[in-house]
Amino acid sequence: MGLFSNVPRECFQEAICWHYLLFLPEGPVDVVSLNFRTEVYLPACYECSTRDLADLIKADRPRHAAAIAAVEAKATKWVSFLNPYAQLVESSQLLLARAKALAATLQADMAAPHTAEEAASFVQAFNDHYPLALELAGLCLSIRMMCPVMIEAFLNLTLYALAKPALRSASGGLLALTRQPLVKKVQGLDQTCDYFLRPVDWAAPVCQAVDELRRRRNEILHGNVDPVGQKYETVWLWEQAPLFTRALGPYERALGSKLSAHPLAEVEKDFQLVEAFEEHVLSCIQPTVAAEIRNILGSIDLAYDQDRDKLGILFANAHHDIQLDGNQ
Repeated sequence: MGLFSNVPRECFQEAICWHYLLFLPEGPVDVVSLNFRTEVYLPACYECSTRDLADLIKADRPRHAAAIAAVEAKATKWVSFLNPYAQLVESSQLLLARAKALAATLQADMAAPHTAEEAASFVQAFNDHYPLALELAGLCLSIRMMCPVMIEAFLNLTLYALAKPALRSASGGLLALTRQPLVKKVQGLDQTCDYFLRPVDWAAPVCQAVDELRRRRNEILHGNVDPVGQKYETVWLWEQAPLFTRALGPYERALGSKLSAHPLAEVEKDFQLVEAFEEHVLSCIQPTVAAEIRNILGSIDLAYDQDRDKLGILFANAHHDIQLDGNQ
């Protein structure tokens, strides 16, 4: 037939979902399901419209009703959904890359101008840098806000994959488990989930750092005002005259507080902390199961079988397409 003559063997599993061979008096009919379409290859001597072929197959279905029913009885229903953890990681990585690119082009400070020529040059440089600095500050804030959410998504996926059957079927089920406070959720993982070798040590430095990360996120999320904790500089006031403890140039005066509120170096530490915490938790799980959780975390599209309450992966992150050789 030559149907697969030009297809690399390693592409079969990801590019071809299934392949069935039907038979007509004129010869075999290949029906191939690919990622993006279903292709039908008819014998060269057989002339048939798409509609006529579909009608022919439907007319033949009653003869195979029992076999079809047996197949349908074994089929399981899965719903595909976007992995919230993978989306957060992917988005944060893109934002972090952009933040690093901006930081590489920005000056930490600019010397104050002293002449008319320097002033003109300063204004031009400031106008070029100002919008980039604002973007950098916004990116850093966004990433810091997402890091604790990544941790929550990681824990919730772990619960969906490993929570004990009795707890899954109890009142509230998985929803009740995932809505627990973060600290309680982490401390109880070995009790709520199967395959844990030991409890997660919440007293470990990485967990205490996560607790601080969570607290800082909550302060921002709730719009809390903390003048002392958020201070940028100290200024003395004598009657109506400000007495500065340090001199700030116009560039730092305009942008210093924005850039120092969430420095890029601290943002990178937050991102690394998320990874370190995940490894801390995964180290408490049986190695083979931990490897499966890593696969789930890295899969962009996940699937859920609601009838059997199972989480799984149906498709790879990279979708392949191929051109089949249909000559027969």
